[in-house]
Amino acid sequence: GGTYVKMAEVVDGESIDRYFAVYEFLEGEDKYTWDNPTCTDEEYVSMAEILATFHNASRGFDPRGLERVEPKIMELLPTLPRLYKEFAKRECNTKFHKYYLKNVGEILEVIERTRIPEEALKEMPLNPIHCDFHPGNLKFKDNRAVGLFDFDWSKIDLRLFDVCLALAYSCCSWEDQLDGSLLLDKCAIFLEAYQRKLKELGGLPPLNEVEVKYFPTMMAAANLYLVNWDVTAYYEGTDLNDYEYLAYLQHNVRLMRWIEEHKKEIGEMARKACSAQKCLV
Repeated sequence: GGTYVKMAEVVDGESIDRYFAVYEFLEGEDKYTWDNPTCTDEEYVSMAEILATFHNASRGFDPRGLERVEPKIMELLPTLPRLYKEFAKRECNTKFHKYYLKNVGEILEVIERTRIPEEALKEMPLNPIHCDFHPGNLKFKDNRAVGLFDFDWSKIDLRLFDVCLALAYSCCSWEDQLDGSLLLDKCAIFLEAYQRKLKELGGLPPLNEVEVKYFPTMMAAANLYLVNWDVTAYYEGTDLNDYEYLAYLQHNVRLMRWIEEHKKEIGEMARKACSAQKCLV
């Protein structure tokens, strides 16, 4: 086929066929990493349009049982407390572990509060999601995002989760006193562009009333997903940089607190941004 290359490799005297996917070359430059992005407004618009285009193009995809094995976000959260309590019992004399022990109780409380009723979840579209959508996984050219890559975290989950995760990654400050604060004006730019693009495409509907209602809760859930990555990567990894992962966890704990303290403002931002495109009825 024209989309893969097969190469034979001899391992321990046995011939093994290995397959490599072939993609078109993405033009543009790698301007950002996943931490501390400083995107322009025009870049936020084009990023949102790419996410909307991806969601729309992948709607209805049937993985035929081959999807990534990970619980959906609202099924994953209730499984975390047991794991986190086990991590807390470890004997580690590191700065990360000391910070974790100091904050794990608060993290568990937020996990317990972050719930969405089953009847509401049924009104939220399930869709293939990128699940790692941030400026570091996009190519940029002429002040616009021009390509998306790195799909190894992709899975089927709530579309709203992917949108909120993108905002947690892309629209959160890493700067000094503002570290862990959502930049709501940038979130609004992203959301308006996402809604506008889906309305233009006419396939997958824009965010609906139920998704907007539970937007602040899903923002909390999306950030808890990042907290979980920080924690599990550290405790299940080897030879990791203590200071690096401490910085990641501190950032997401600060964002966790910011979200809990500003849910009203987050909700107002989401409703105003989505209503601007006349997508809500």
